[in-house]
Amino acid sequence: MKGRHRVFVYGTLRPGGSNHHRMAGATWLGEARVRGRLYALTWYPALKLDEGADWVVGDVFEMEDDILIGLDAFEGDEYERVRVEPEMIDARMEWDDSHSWAWVWQWRGSVEGLQPIPTGDWLGYLQPPGKPWWTTLGCLGLLAFPIGGAMLLGFLNRWFAVSETVSEWSMVAFLIGAGALGLFSLTMSHRARESPNSRLISVLHGLMSVGVAGYFLIGVFSILGAVLSLLFD
Repeated sequence: MKGRHRVFVYGTLRPGGSNHHRMAGATWLGEARVRGRLYALTWYPALKLDEGADWVVGDVFEMEDDILIGLDAFEGDEYERVRVEPEMIDARMEWDDSHSWAWVWQWRGSVEGLQPIPTGDWLGYLQPPGKPWWTTLGCLGLLAFPIGGAMLLGFLNRWFAVSETVSEWSMVAFLIGAGALGLFSLTMSHRARESPNSRLISVLHGLMSVGVAGYFLIGVFSILGAVLSLLFD
């Protein structure tokens, strides 16, 4: 058993789950899925692996022996630890041919009378996906801050003859503000689980991430340029 072990978790041990603290010290490798059927017991789920069933979603972690042993004790006799080959969805690393499997705890008992979870997503069953309000706010903010800032500065320049330096730094401030709003909206969107399986939302989140990074880089280089100008002029 010595070494590092990969584990697929699908219930309360997932990020955002009530027992995720038990994964302290483990390395998250990405979201993944396995073929099987998921059922609600009480405050935790039961998994039955089945190659002919739909997907059950979860996360893959890598951990040392002591964490794995602790999780064995936590899962108890109700579950058996078996090997499974998860399909990675959102991975930090690719599977290598020598280690394409992970451990998973499968329910030992009968599932008769248990509530099926058709989506195969325990976290989604507990907290249904939210409306994409934060995504909408972030997208609008990334567009509105720079455009609105430019319009406001144009108006001020027309009536009050604002200096070029003030205009430049005001625009940098608008861009940094837009980046901060975008980053905050992205964080809140993930917490609210806004349509996690929607391709459109995924694309928008990608564009927002690019926008946030771009605005922050402009701000950093602008500040760095100003500092260097003061030092060497």
